[in-house]
Amino acid sequence: MSALETVILGQAVFGTTQGLTAQGDGVLAGAKNHVSIFEFEIFRRQGGGQHTIPIDQPALFVRRVTNEAGHEINLIGFVAPCRDYTGRRGFFGSCLAVRIDQTSPRASFSDWVALADQLNQLYEETIKFYDQATERLRWPNLLQTTGREPPYQWETLPGDSVLLFEDFQPRNSQEIAFSDIIQRLQALAFMHGHTTTTIIATTINLPGSQRLREDWADQALRAFSEAKKQANTAPKAEARATRAQKGSAEQEIESLWREVNQLHDELNMLKAHLKRDRQGYAMQSNFDKSLRNALFDNDQRESFGPQWLKITIIGLAALLTLIFSILAIVWISSGDRLLDASPPTEIMNGDAAIIEPPAAED
Repeated sequence: MSALETVILGQAVFGTTQGLTAQGDGVLAGAKNHVSIFEFEIFRRQGGGQHTIPIDQPALFVRRVTNEAGHEINLIGFVAPCRDYTGRRGFFGSCLAVRIDQTSPRASFSDWVALADQLNQLYEETIKFYDQATERLRWPNLLQTTGREPPYQWETLPGDSVLLFEDFQPRNSQEIAFSDIIQRLQALAFMHGHTTTTIIATTINLPGSQRLREDWADQALRAFSEAKKQANTAPKAEARATRAQKGSAEQEIESLWREVNQLHDELNMLKAHLKRDRQGYAMQSNFDKSLRNALFDNDQRESFGPQWLKITIIGLAALLTLIFSILAIVWISSGDRLLDASPPTEIMNGDAAIIEPPAAED
């Protein structure tokens, strides 16, 4: 889930008919067995003026609840006065369940203003079962469960309740005032939800109520807005870091591809050299085969077989020996003829004169 995303986990309707009754779906599917999370004692009191809250201007409430595993959610909805089947003062209403806003371990925020239409629609369906004349509620059968929802056991967190008032139109999502009110309630639930577990805002200044537009509420709104802003910025920074890591990874991949391509080129060169060597060997083999065919007949080729190369080398060596022998004989013969030649002549004044060898002595 992203840092700013609104998810409705479930919904419920509740009211005092023959005791407090509730039905729900989603994470509130087991609401009828855990009606204490919908208890509003203030509406059971005889005095205080809460019974004067108009049906078409119900109180807007936020309540923090938890289950046996320690998971917490917020209930956001409308509550209005009614009477039970004996005529005693009571209440009825409807609500949505959403995740709590948090900054850790992972930032997660909802947009409560975006819930206005669904809050109004569910409440509109609920008040159809309210009898204006008797002020009683004919218990509706609005919400059906699939039977596959886990049986969560919700209970209200121990804490204080606060009653606020402000002149606003709680069921008109187009009013700027309503948007401002629900944002303030969200900010208060974010800042003080663990200690002030129930917040009720009405359009009537009931005894003991506080104005919603006080400094403490303004401070909570500013702190909430800042936390929400940081949560919205964090995913962008994370995305930039992810892109940077991706770029670094892409560079490493590109470097590896270059190395692979280089190895591929070297492999191709080796394959080309091997192919040329094989072609040269084939040509030499063809030449040797032709030479064999010229020197030997079929029977001889078959009988000599692999030793044809040895025979060829011996033949070539004998041929070279013969050539060197002939050259030696020719050189020796030339020396004998030179020894038998005429005596040397001496050139004297252009005439040739025979130089007689000296006479032998007696």
